[in-house]
Amino acid sequence: MSAKKLGTPAILTGALALVSVILLLLEPAWINPRVREYLLAAILVSGGIVFVRTVNFFLFDILFRKRKGREAPQLLRMVVSIICYSGLFVLNYTFVFGKSVAGLLATSAVLSVILGWRCRTRWAISLRAFRFTSSSRSISAILCAWRI
Repeated sequence: MSAKKLGTPAILTGALALVSVILLLLEPAWINPRVREYLLAAILVSGGIVFVRTVNFFLFDILFRKRKGREAPQLLRMVVSIICYSGLFVLNYTFVFGKSVAGLLATSAVLSVILGWRCRTRWAISLRAFRFTSSSRSISAILCAWRI
């Protein structure tokens, strides 16, 4: 992992933490109290980026390479990153802003079912079109089946 990938979010986290400490000590009257919440959320987001990149480095560049003797697949890295970022989003949204993510999870579940159903039918059409055409015409058949 390059220092550039970890350095920029780490510097941002430190700068935001410094601004937060200064605002906490000075407590200026002209600042809205919600600014502290947003500043804390920004610190957690940038700190979360540092955390996820560090976890990815240790899991995949050190442990996976030591055990398997090869580099970890990019898909595996992305799945772990998405899971970590989702967990950090839920923590940030719940603890900093004091809101529940139940409505968001229910809405995203319904949306994923709708999109999954639509993509399933599109893939079935594409596979049928691909199976019954020659290889030179398969791309145009797929695009025609998708109505693009």
